[in-house]
Amino acid sequence: TATLDKAKRKTLVSLASSLELHVSSTKGFQSAMVTSGGVHLGEVNRKTMESNKAKGLFFCGEMLDYDGESGGYNLQAAFSTAYLAVQSVH
Repeated sequence: TATLDKAKRKTLVSLASSLELHVSSTKGFQSAMVTSGGVHLGEVNRKTMESNKAKGLFFCGEMLDYDGESGGYNLQAAFSTAYLAVQSVH
């Protein structure tokens, strides 16, 4: 097995932490895993997902201006906000 001493690990962490990656292109909307934009969270009651501007209008998932990290966070946000909205509809 390969091992790195403490000094080499520290150097590796420093180099990796300072590495800048720039996006030069994407595969477009059809291949996107998440979209950006949507209804500003300040315009939504976070306990009910109801619009603060239009009573009876509810938002959930990617309708909202929320971008989570990759790894299921956007799915969880979609499930959770949908649950809140459904529970709040009278």
